[in-house]
Amino acid sequence: MQKPRTKKTTPKTAAKKTPKKTARGPKPPAALALLHDPRPQFVAIYKSLFGKPEDPTNCRNLQKALDEGDLKNIRELLKQLAGGLEVELTPSDIGLFREVSLKTRPMSPVNTDDDIALQARRFWRAAVWGEVDDFLKLTDLIHAYENQEQGSQTKLVTRLKEMVPGSDWPLPHLSDLVELTAEEAKYQPLQWWRVSGNAW
Repeated sequence: MQKPRTKKTTPKTAAKKTPKKTARGPKPPAALALLHDPRPQFVAIYKSLFGKPEDPTNCRNLQKALDEGDLKNIRELLKQLAGGLEVELTPSDIGLFREVSLKTRPMSPVNTDDDIALQARRFWRAAVWGEVDDFLKLTDLIHAYENQEQGSQTKLVTRLKEMVPGSDWPLPHLSDLVELTAEEAKYQPLQWWRVSGNAW
């Protein structure tokens, strides 16, 4: 009697997974993922603060309001700077504005030294009015400097001087710039990078 034929089976093999491509270079700030959808009130605020770097009036008014600490007045002033647009900021977010506005910070637009304050405002104007691709490159340079890569300081300073002709970038300025731009988890609510390319 013939034995019934059995169907031969072959063991299944796991499908080959194609490794995901990863972007080369340092990981940019998380806020960069949102560059194409900036909140218009931030664009308006930064245009009001840094549109005319030689005029510190709006920056000083904001810094004064932040020092006084009245949240209602701060929100009202930010609304004025935003051209009447409502600005939804938590007390924590407003605290970040207060940190950036400390007069002792090298990158503060209201530094006690008028020359340092003007350079800071000129930088932030270049940041807000710059193209997105330019700031992706700047971010790479900042991360390279933060990671102490060879030659990174020279490259970063060269780029900053291109952005702000005639500027000086000693170590305290570079360190403060790294803190404000590389610590994306802390300063992301201020959306420095999201407004880039959207100011005009």
